[in-house]
Amino acid sequence: MRFLLLTHLLCGVCAAAAAIHAFAFGSISLDARRTRRLGGLVVVLTLAAVTTGVLLYPDYKVHIRGPLLEVKAPWAARLFDLKEQLVVIAVPLLGGYFLRGPTGASGKALSRLMTGAVALLLVSAVLLALYVEKVHAWGHEP
Repeated sequence: MRFLLLTHLLCGVCAAAAAIHAFAFGSISLDARRTRRLGGLVVVLTLAAVTTGVLLYPDYKVHIRGPLLEVKAPWAARLFDLKEQLVVIAVPLLGGYFLRGPTGASGKALSRLMTGAVALLLVSAVLLALYVEKVHAWGHEP
């Protein structure tokens, strides 16, 4: 189970980092091919994080969320829900704007905007997850 948790964490952090790099690289050079390649990496890492998260969720719900977060810090459980919702918003954007990629001058601007949105969503999700884990690890409100 720890291996799955570590894989989930690493895939999520690496997906957020790759999304930031795709945004920065796309904003500087506008090389669509390289940005799509980075986008493909973001897609693979995000799907790996989602898959491992789905495998971890039953244990999380029974052993952590119910007895710990809902009792001691229900607001942290809501933050965890928000993290999941941010990823649900980011996943369709990944497919639409990294893999297919709009063309033309306005398409490149839109692609940069969506790349930035995905990076913001994934980074926010990672930060929320780390914050909730801090609350769980310490067992109290910050």
